[in-house]
Amino acid sequence: MAKILFTDLDGTLLDSNKKISDFTFKVFNKWCSCGNYLVLCSGRDLNSVKDVQNELKFNFPNVLLSAYNGGQLFDCKNQKVFHRNCLSIEHTKFLSQQAKKMDLHMHTFSDTHIISPDDCDALKFYRKIIKNPVIFSQDITSPLTQGPCKCLCVEAYNLQKLSDFRSKMQNWADDNGVQMVQSTPYLLEIIPATSGKDKAVLKICEYLNIQLEDSIAAGDAENDISMIRVSGTGIAMANASQEVKNAADIITSRNCDDSGLAWQICECFGISV
Repeated sequence: MAKILFTDLDGTLLDSNKKISDFTFKVFNKWCSCGNYLVLCSGRDLNSVKDVQNELKFNFPNVLLSAYNGGQLFDCKNQKVFHRNCLSIEHTKFLSQQAKKMDLHMHTFSDTHIISPDDCDALKFYRKIIKNPVIFSQDITSPLTQGPCKCLCVEAYNLQKLSDFRSKMQNWADDNGVQMVQSTPYLLEIIPATSGKDKAVLKICEYLNIQLEDSIAAGDAENDISMIRVSGTGIAMANASQEVKNAADIITSRNCDDSGLAWQICECFGISV
């Protein structure tokens, strides 16, 4: 019976330098060659997840992509987006206005670009990793032709600003079908309540006709907790936060810089390379 593994990227599959070891490559090549499925899951936009897939040379059979914390799902074999959730234009504009009042950087995404109100330090910090081109617009909704899959607050210095914004906006978010999750201490992801990495697990298992009990999810950060909880087997990295570890069935003995996930998959599922 085929298994399906949902893995977060940063801090889980990828090491601190955003790379993987030769051993990890061989393990996941073998995993997919045995007829199992692999889903690369991230809060990143779809183009960035595709870039990671290409950089890793993960052009294996049975690979799918989950971007925007489950807001956009992509079938690599058939080269198609088969699911998309979005925020409304109105909610996006309101969120941007509230962030500006609190002197907090927020940007959003089109299918091809980051849309940012200015070229500030927070955007430069974010683009050290994410290389998408940028459209600058004080009204970040004006270049959009449809609602975005997410908005992102970025703060590299005063992390209390993210916490304060989240606290201020929480009741509004709950009342308006919006959720906020952190993917790193510096990034606050704002997505529809109908998105989430757990929703991606359920949607992809249904799409592939795979039983939930045959799903495995691995992660290290707050935005991974939902998929770790909903999957048949949840794996937390040794470098994960305690909250993530508390949600998991298994904690890896090695961290992301020591191919921890690959070693755990070998141990649990008898993969040898």
